[in-house]
This record gives sequence, structure tokens and C-alpha cells, in this order.
Amino acid sequence: MRGGYAPDGSSTRDQSRRDAADSYSKLYEPANERLSFEDVVDAMFLDAWKAEFGISLHRFHAFVEQLEDVGVKASKPVLCLKRSHLISMLSSTAEVSPQEAGITLEMLTLFPRPEWRAVAGNFKNMVLPSAWPV
Repeated sequence: MRGGYAPDGSSTRDQSRRDAADSYSKLYEPANERLSFEDVVDAMFLDAWKAEFGISLHRFHAFVEQLEDVGVKASKPVLCLKRSHLISMLSSTAEVSPQEAGITLEMLTLFPRPEWRAVAGNFKNMVLPSAWPV
């Protein structure tokens, strides 16, 4: 191919666009066969995730899918759920106690702060260099 044209006279850019359009549906259609996390994620990462958050990545993914279903059924742009409801959902999906689910959820969620610089929990205030915007 010379000058960016294929042998049939079409430009490679046009061909690239056609190829992208043809593959678009394959990327966004629901997968018929779903690989397990063990097939695509390193075992050391999966072990580290479970050690850090107290539940397996597979169980957490199931929780996120359940949460997505709740959001789709509500059909609202913003979904408000009580923390106790989220803990109950995570507890049943991950097969852990509500206390363990609460700890996991606390590690993965943010809490409102009175101002940006206010920190909570185990975090400490940090002195920022004067060059950083406030």
C-alpha cells in the first residue's frame, strides 16, 4: 500500500473506520461467556484484595452488580440508599457478617467533610508546599 490507499483505492482511514464500526457491537454487547476473576487477574492481587477488604473480589463484584440492578430498577439519576441497607446487601452477597461488611464499606466510601482540607479517621493533616493551590 502506498500513499495511505489500499489496493482497491479506498483510504486506510476509511477502512479503519469501517473496521471500528463493525467491531463496536462486539465490545458493548453482553458477554455470553464470562471469565472468572481467577482467569484474568493475578492470584497475588486477588489474595491481597481479600486480605485488605475482607471479601473476595468475586463477591465484591457480585455486590456491585446487585447495586447496579437496584439503580436500574429505581430508574433515577441519583440513588439514595441507607448505609444500613448497603451493609445488609454487602453482607448477604459477600457472605460475611454485617460488622465485616460495614468495615469493608467504610474502606471503600467517602464521608462528607466540612471543607476540602478537613481529614477524618486515621488520616493526618499534611502541610502542602506553598506552590500548591489552595
